[in-house]
Amino acid sequence: MSFKSQIEQGLEQVQQMQELYRQVREAEILPLSFFSMAYDTLKSLTVSLHEMESTQLNAMLQQSAKHESMFAGINLLLRKPEPEINLDDFVKLDPLEEHPSQEKQDCETIVSNEEPNFQNEKKVFPSQQSAAFLNDIISRQLATDLRKIISLNDRFRFQKDLFNGNVELMDDTLDQLNGFTSLNDTLIFLNNHFSWNWEEEPASDFKIILEKKFS
Repeated sequence: MSFKSQIEQGLEQVQQMQELYRQVREAEILPLSFFSMAYDTLKSLTVSLHEMESTQLNAMLQQSAKHESMFAGINLLLRKPEPEINLDDFVKLDPLEEHPSQEKQDCETIVSNEEPNFQNEKKVFPSQQSAAFLNDIISRQLATDLRKIISLNDRFRFQKDLFNGNVELMDDTLDQLNGFTSLNDTLIFLNNHFSWNWEEEPASDFKIILEKKFS
């Protein structure tokens, strides 16, 4: 049973308890059946809430561990030592020649003017390029995964209003939408499987999220 179904079932039990109380509240002594029902209802709600909380915490811990492992690999790449550059390999002068000719001095002047400033130039080494490339891939994957884009509040809202409270149907649909490469194909798929009115909320809000995914 999904979290939403469990919560709705609990709320129905609370409403039944309220209705029973309205029926007997005028009595001087409340019947034992009221206390028995109230106790069972509250106990069932407490157990369900603890189970849902535990499941959510485990899911958050697993997601956090996955992200830590992912960024730990990036940090290792960034901490890789940079190779040293020996400027002598670029310009070599003859130390034995005390009085170079005018022609050589002119050549040295040209070389000196054309020599790049290695001290001020920002060097990008293969390790940094690899880390930046990996980080870019990760960022693109997170930015295009609908499970990451949709907030928790929107997930509950979409599940209720667009997927009839069926969390499995919503998750399966999001997985399929993640495989599309264009907004047009995505909308065609949704129109073939659902009868949503794109002019009304929350369908219009869901469409905005899809547009961000393919922007």
